Amino acid sequence: MMPKSTTPATPIALKQPGSRKLRKLRTVAVSVTLVLGVSTFAIGALHTKAGHPVLMKLAGLAGCPMGGASADQVERVRRAAVASDRGTVEAPLRPALGFQLDKTVLGEVMSWASKNHLECETLREGALVKCVDVPSEALARPKSQGTIAEVAFGFTPAGALVSATTLYSHLGDRAASSIATHAEQQIEQTLGTPAKRAGSFESVGTTATLSYRFKDYAADMTSTQVPGSGFVVREMYTSVL
Repeated sequence: MMPKSTTPATPIALKQPGSRKLRKLRTVAVSVTLVLGVSTFAIGALHTKAGHPVLMKLAGLAGCPMGGASADQVERVRRAAVASDRGTVEAPLRPALGFQLDKTVLGEVMSWASKNHLECETLREGALVKCVDVPSEALARPKSQGTIAEVAFGFTPAGALVSATTLYSHLGDRAASSIATHAEQQIEQTLGTPAKRAGSFESVGTTATLSYRFKDYAADMTSTQVPGSGFVVREMYTSVL
């Protein structure tokens, strides 16, 4: 169960380069992905030239999607979303940035954040934790990957971890390709060939996506260029129980 009183790390304002609108667009995209569990390809499409006005409209009119919803309401939407897009066999393993889906609780994530001296904030009654400027070593990744712009964790109202997301932003094309290719190799060693793939992470300067769908687990990865923000690499690991 989730601790009834866990003191979060100090809330902060995101300090990524670029305009306020671009920072807001990034937050909207991450929130849509984390809350609704929509496909990585769909989120990538929103970052294209054609999709940019849609994100602008969301950012300007709605703020963070479902920002006023309760943890219970968000959980109902999440369950409906993942139920419509799941596989038929169980995953051999369910990697989630070193955490355990459906077992890790808020206090454990906050302890990890404190140990790594991270700046995080808790939202939606503790159902969402967002940490910014996370050193890659904090997730046992090569130091050469630099800083992860945002790492986010989603919890059920009962306190169990159900999603973990990373977002690298403002990358050059070669850095994005290297980071995405490394993540791809790691997950393929664990789960084998993805259910869907579009493009190639090894092709520098292009958009690429992959996804896995199991009865109890889903994983998505995308690398794409965002106007004004360079290349973005996003990973999402989700429980679909």
